[in-house]
Amino acid sequence: THTIRIRQTMPQLDTFTAIPTHNIEDQTIGTEGENDDDETLFEVEESVTQRARLNDAKSDNPSATTRARDTLLFISTLAALLIIIIYIKNPLNPKTLINNSGDENDSSGNNSIGGIFAPLNLTYKSLPDPSTTITKIAFGSCSKQTFAPHPQWETLTLNKQYTRPDLLILAGDNVYGDCVNDTCTALMEAYFDLGHHASFAQMVNEIPILATLDDHDYGVGDATKNNPHKDLARGLFFDFFQLNESGEYADRDGVYQAREFGNYDLGNLVQILVLDTRYRRDTFLETDEHMAPGKEEYVPDYGDKSKRMLGDDQWIWLEVQMARPANVRIIVSSIQVLADGHGWECWRMLPYERDRLYDLIHGSVGSSVIVSGDRHVGGIYSKEVNGTLLLEITASSWTHTIPIGAFDSNCTSSLECDEVDERRIFDLVRVNHFGSIEIDWQNLQIELALRQVAASPGSFNDDSGSVIQSYSLSI
Repeated sequence: THTIRIRQTMPQLDTFTAIPTHNIEDQTIGTEGENDDDETLFEVEESVTQRARLNDAKSDNPSATTRARDTLLFISTLAALLIIIIYIKNPLNPKTLINNSGDENDSSGNNSIGGIFAPLNLTYKSLPDPSTTITKIAFGSCSKQTFAPHPQWETLTLNKQYTRPDLLILAGDNVYGDCVNDTCTALMEAYFDLGHHASFAQMVNEIPILATLDDHDYGVGDATKNNPHKDLARGLFFDFFQLNESGEYADRDGVYQAREFGNYDLGNLVQILVLDTRYRRDTFLETDEHMAPGKEEYVPDYGDKSKRMLGDDQWIWLEVQMARPANVRIIVSSIQVLADGHGWECWRMLPYERDRLYDLIHGSVGSSVIVSGDRHVGGIYSKEVNGTLLLEITASSWTHTIPIGAFDSNCTSSLECDEVDERRIFDLVRVNHFGSIEIDWQNLQIELALRQVAASPGSFNDDSGSVIQSYSLSI
């Protein structure tokens, strides 16, 4: 939703009247009081000056000035109604709005940027200073904005089981919205729905965020480089998360980024590499046996070495970043890297690209951990790469994880339902969850964990944020 303010000013007087609100989603005009303040779309603001009120009170008969004022008020009110009607007939096209953002910082150090999502009044917590020692990182993926409530945001900010992280990584599918024809109205509205969750607005004000896109917030399921809406979806992403599109992202194909916190010489530098696995990705090879175990949708493409998961520019950027020394390196991929037991989207489908990533990790300095999402189940994976133990933790999803037996009524246990994958350490997690990385710099230990988003049904004590499964490794 958007707020348009129209002010009619006349000599020596202002008049104030309220115009009914309009809701974009149902295309109806409501009466005053039907919508919350953050859903108010139009207001025509006027205020009567003290002098005009006193003059009117002195006479029982309307003066010429009063009649003129009333006439102008009628005209201005009618004009405002016409504007509303025109808006209803021609809803805002986000393509014409995503480039209208400005860049401001408030006095608290938080970011507040204008643009299409300015009416949400979201204020994002600024990222920590690069010299800050990071010890706690939370992450997750796949959040359906229309599901209510969203307990995950309160779990991150208020829960006693899991104290507030230094940083939150949103690993993709942060909203769900399709782009149709040449517009992304549904995707735009999806961001508005997420922003209207009070718990989300509170969370982003308190916890710094790094984010990337996956297919559902790129506007097309299983999106590839052929997605015709990718630039429009990318612009909405920049606007909603208040990122300066003309800054570091200006010449990038996608939304990839790198951040470093701490000091390598002091032994506490964390490098976070957020990849974009959609913008330049080539198409996967479709399966020859639909829904067969391990071949559900796609199969590995060993016949074409030219296919890319990342564009050439992103690979060059990644090579430069991986050459930098780090004590702990976190690589964020919206889709799984190590997983080998299913035929859904993952790096396995482009084996030469996955080997290229393995080689980069093996040749880098520091301990690397991969963070991923997309699957609607959670898991922790490990693989030895040229003598180096590589770990991946998949957290998916915040709001709609696939329960046991959802697609097969004959499947009643993890043993029967989970795909066979020797790289996965535990059973798949099938309750709504998020991931956490906790670094003990003194003892040089990293704990990876998957945690409950909400309290267990019927639990006496609130156990949201508690650990479902965890794995530790040495730095």
